[in-house]
Amino acid sequence: SPRLLVVEDDTGFAQLLNDLANQYGFTCYRTGSGAEALDMLTKVQFNAVILDLLLTDISGWQVLQAIRTQPATAKLP
Repeated sequence: SPRLLVVEDDTGFAQLLNDLANQYGFTCYRTGSGAEALDMLTKVQFNAVILDLLLTDISGWQVLQAIRTQPATAKLP
């Protein structure tokens, strides 16, 4: 099944996104940390990412910039 990375520090909202993703056939990986998301992106090949831009550890904009500059993740929706 397709893999979705949810980067969201609000656990309730992250759970809601997880449940919806599962209903649509996605295997959902969740983290509330931008740094952990960047690490996960090097270990797992995801089909899509949902990214909170206001994370507590690093800016979601920084995570997005890192995603866009890596050839392996640059085209992730």
